[in-house]
Amino acid sequence: LYADDNADLRCHFGNVLPRMGHEVVVVDDAVHAWALLDSGQQFDCIISDWEMPQMDGLSFLRKVRSDSRTKDVPFALISGRDQFDGRPLKDVCAEADAAFFDKMSLSIRNTIGPFLESLGGAKSA
Repeated sequence: LYADDNADLRCHFGNVLPRMGHEVVVVDDAVHAWALLDSGQQFDCIISDWEMPQMDGLSFLRKVRSDSRTKDVPFALISGRDQFDGRPLKDVCAEADAAFFDKMSLSIRNTIGPFLESLGGAKSA
């Protein structure tokens, strides 16, 4: 499951991940992503942008981790920022058992691909 309000990145993820052998459901924000999860739809992992309207990625991560149905789903947060409340965003994510990827150096093949493979060959994002 990939949530991002950036149409170009949604298109890019939606095109590249299937070519790498992964199924992906792409949504335009965390509210829609949560609606899918809350309806019972299951995913091998969640990848989310941080800065989105209505519900940001960090709030989405916390919501996912607080729900018994989704708390164990691997989660990766993507952002062009590296700080949250004066703390490294990487540390904030690690405390919630989530990966962090810097959008400025993001390469789907070289960062997201290895992340998905590290999940034991996750095929559904």
